[in-house]
Amino acid sequence: MVPEKVRNIALVGHGGSGKTTLAEALLFVGAAVKRMGSVEKGTTTFDYEPEEIDRGISLGLAVATVDWNDTRINIIDTPGATEFSGDARSALRASDLALFAVSAVDGVEVQTEALWRVAEEEGIPRAIVITKLDRERASYQRVLEELRQSFGKAIAPIQVPIGSEDNLRGVVRVATERAYEYSEGST
Repeated sequence: MVPEKVRNIALVGHGGSGKTTLAEALLFVGAAVKRMGSVEKGTTTFDYEPEEIDRGISLGLAVATVDWNDTRINIIDTPGATEFSGDARSALRASDLALFAVSAVDGVEVQTEALWRVAEEEGIPRAIVITKLDRERASYQRVLEELRQSFGKAIAPIQVPIGSEDNLRGVVRVATERAYEYSEGST
């Protein structure tokens, strides 16, 4: 693989925002794994140390690779706990993109804001995924407003959820105005 066809993406955000689950989904959709691991069950590709499995949190950086459209993507899953923020900062410096996971339940949290500033200072492009939209008390609109208050009015969605909480059924791509509804048993 030529260097021009390799990208490093750091998944960053506050602890418990869904970074590892997002990383697992990226591997699954990219066919790098046959089955999506679960943080709760201790079966993720990224959290493999016994202490990580017991605590249900990432304690260090973990990297896995997926090939997508002739590009090799190195997914760097970072810990979200403040005491491990040095690892997240190191990952950002080695990345082409910072992909922020922000929980639709908890919203913008301290570690998210701190790492956003680091990525901004380093000139790293940033994107946001609002996670946990299917959970109780999830609010896409509230979190979108929090993101705009924290990071500016330039925050613009490229996809909008259809439904929320137990009634989440798909997404609409804003640019094409095309809806994609989930089918039973799909991820």
